[in-house]
Amino acid sequence: MCSAKFEESLQGLTKKQQLQVRSCFEASTRKATNGMKFDKEWILECILMHMKSPRLYEHIRAHKLMVVPSPSCLKKYIRSYKSGFGFSERVLTAVAEKAKEIDPYHRHGGILVDEMKLSENLAVNKKGLIDGFVDLGAYSTAEHEGVACDHGLVVMFQPLTGKWQQILGVFGARGNVKANVLSKIIVDAVICAEKSGLFVDFVTCDGASWNRSMMNIFGISGKLSKTVCKIKHPVDPSRELHFISDFPHLVKCVRNAIASNGILTPDGRVGSEFVRKAWKCDTASTVTLRAMPHVTKSVFQPNGFEKMRVNLAFRFFSDEVLRGLYIYKHDVETLYGPGSTKPTTSFVVLMRDLIDADDIEVLPKRFEARVYTSLPHQEVLGVSGPLGSHSQGGIPQ
Repeated sequence: MCSAKFEESLQGLTKKQQLQVRSCFEASTRKATNGMKFDKEWILECILMHMKSPRLYEHIRAHKLMVVPSPSCLKKYIRSYKSGFGFSERVLTAVAEKAKEIDPYHRHGGILVDEMKLSENLAVNKKGLIDGFVDLGAYSTAEHEGVACDHGLVVMFQPLTGKWQQILGVFGARGNVKANVLSKIIVDAVICAEKSGLFVDFVTCDGASWNRSMMNIFGISGKLSKTVCKIKHPVDPSRELHFISDFPHLVKCVRNAIASNGILTPDGRVGSEFVRKAWKCDTASTVTLRAMPHVTKSVFQPNGFEKMRVNLAFRFFSDEVLRGLYIYKHDVETLYGPGSTKPTTSFVVLMRDLIDADDIEVLPKRFEARVYTSLPHQEVLGVSGPLGSHSQGGIPQ
């Protein structure tokens, strides 16, 4: 078959099927696939298949159902894709090519910034260089030279629609990245993402002190007298760039404050001891059916590691906790006094409704049915309404 007829016959197949057919025909002209060069797009598909199911990938390769590279070959390609610290031009170029295939609506999203603690480790790579030192890319200074890295910073793009993400850059630091450097990294990330064809509408990070300092540099303020949550977009002045605190992190902070010393509200003191007493009554009951089946000690009295778990923090503000406070109200108030559970119950209701309002999966199922008839929901809307109105700028309708 001549090449023209071959290419014409491939037009009826999808792009990924064309890659596979070309690989099969290439393999048919060789005695063995050892040393065979594969198309880069087909290599990426094979890497994804191997990540999802190594056993299935090996079955496909062993029975020659498709022409795929060996796992050792994939590792060689993966090593060639590694770009080191900072923003990689190769990654941004690949993002720009991929963005051409995505319509503008699905290219809108935001920058997610997060740090993690790392163990110090120095290792010699195959090139004879030592890995494990501080590397902030273009933001490294002389004082960082020879200093071991113990923190990692990841900058990632998350679209508003779709299930894909793209890491734009990684950085190695000693301690947390300072606010002045972090602000420059964020501006650079926004500009690089926009040049690659993506639309950055927001920046999200947790509520750590250095992240709040970074927001202050941009003029973001959360004071009651002055609330500023957006600035002019650095690339497109007709749009706005919003700054958002990570909602699950805020919920964890509230739960941890209640678990530590309690908090004072206009209704009174909110504390975890009321939930603990209700839980003890529930577990001491001889009845198999529980009011709080999924509530454990980790929910209201977490240790250092459990304080970081989002699911435990969200469970503290759940219907199970409300059910336990209601059923064992007499036992709890006998110990702590009449009316002592009311502030905690009211606050848990408010937080539960706030979580429902911010959870897109719960919204159509649960929140919509009671949002307009429940006073706590109206209070939630009063809290989250201004943020919701601000978040519309720059996002396609």
